[in-house]
Parts: sequence; structure tokens; C-alpha cells
Amino acid sequence: CQRAGVGSCVPAGCPSLFLNHTLDLGVQMQRGWASVHERIRSGERLKCGIGMPSQTWATGKKLLHFFFSDLFSNYDCSVLLQTPTDLENIELMRKEWGLDIPEEKVLYFCNVEDWRRVLARQDFFVGARIHGTMAATSAGLPSLAVPTDRRIEEMV
Repeated sequence: CQRAGVGSCVPAGCPSLFLNHTLDLGVQMQRGWASVHERIRSGERLKCGIGMPSQTWATGKKLLHFFFSDLFSNYDCSVLLQTPTDLENIELMRKEWGLDIPEEKVLYFCNVEDWRRVLARQDFFVGARIHGTMAATSAGLPSLAVPTDRRIEEMV
């Protein structure tokens, strides 16, 4: 608050909203997405961080299947796990959808600093959880939250 010229204020809401203190983060995100778009158009194979949905989904989620299949086909993807349930989703994607997800591209973190370091090596992030996506945004990474339930749908 003080950097923004506000004498006394108390952040309200999710603390994830306040991890990045850059005052022009929205402008940076816009520039970042413009760069991602241009690099894709030029044929560059970008690095994409992926955040899994918060629960194991039933077989047959056509939109998620299309979405993840497209990402894994067109980008150098790393899956950033947040919970053990994410491993179930990885196995489902391998078994039911036939996606080739190498073990070395499945990452789990024990601390926020390591998570943010890996995020910094990605070109963009697509997540199906609000907090994982907010972590990427707070690291200054162009990020897209994919709503998989009503809670996330209301925020994006």
C-alpha cells in the first residue's frame, strides 16, 4: 500500500492476490500474452506450465480432454502438481486419453520458492485451480485460469 501512496490499508480477500507488488502487473500480463501470441505465430515451441483440476474427474470430460491434448501436442508442457489427487489425474490422462506425459515433466514442490523458480522458466501457464494460476500470475507469468467448477467460474 505504501508504495502505491496509500498511508494505511489492510488487504482483504485471498492473500494470493497480494503476492506480487508490481503496480502495473495487468500491463505486464497484457505484454506477456502479446509476446506469447507472436512467438506462437512465428512457429516457436513454447514452454507451458499446467496446473491440474482440484479433483479427479470422471472419464469423458470432452472439453478438458481436448484442452489438455492440444496443450501437450503443441507445447513443451510441464505439469506442476499441488496435491496427490493430481497424480490420479495424470494417470487418467495417460490411460484414458493416451497422452504421453514423461515422468520428468511431472513436478511437485515442497516450498514456494522452488515452485516460483520453475514457473519463471515457463513461457505461459494454464491452470484449472485458482491458487495455482494465481501463483503463476504473481510470478509475472502470462496465465490462464480454466474454470472447472462454479467457484473458479465466478472469478474468471
